[in-house]
Amino acid sequence: MYVQRDPAGAIAAAYARPSAEAAEHLAGDDAELRRFLDRSPAPAEAAAREIGRLRDRRIAKGFVFDFGGGDLAKVDTRDADDRASLDCLYAKALRLDGQGVADAVIPFRDGANTTRQLTPQQTIALGDAALDHVAAQYEWSWPLKDAVRVAGATQAAIDAILDQARGEAAAFIAGE
Repeated sequence: MYVQRDPAGAIAAAYARPSAEAAEHLAGDDAELRRFLDRSPAPAEAAAREIGRLRDRRIAKGFVFDFGGGDLAKVDTRDADDRASLDCLYAKALRLDGQGVADAVIPFRDGANTTRQLTPQQTIALGDAALDHVAAQYEWSWPLKDAVRVAGATQAAIDAILDQARGEAAAFIAGE
């Protein structure tokens, strides 16, 4: 693919200038601009979305799991791939457990890239811990979202709740 360079910055400058139509709306009656701005989320909804993003960051932090005998290791839940992998291992473990398999036959790579062989029962416990981790983060976010969505919540109240959520999320991610 050929990419033409723009040494004079003409393309960037063209994008920076409003179109004639946009300039007309900005220069003339600003009712159209107000209608556009009214489509942006209300402060409460914007705050609820931010709380949702903080919840997702808490989920992505992962969790520490005891593989037995005090052998603690971090389990990654960084993204959908990590969580799907845990779901697949969980389903496999349930199937093997139902077949009476008790040997360590399920490979699992932890957050430190240590590969372990787990029994179906250990893998079920790992899957349960992953589900509990995600559920706990949702449960953390619900009362905060409800609080910012309360009818008549002032911007100061919304800001205070967001500050609380940011502080709690930062402490959780830092491991405090």
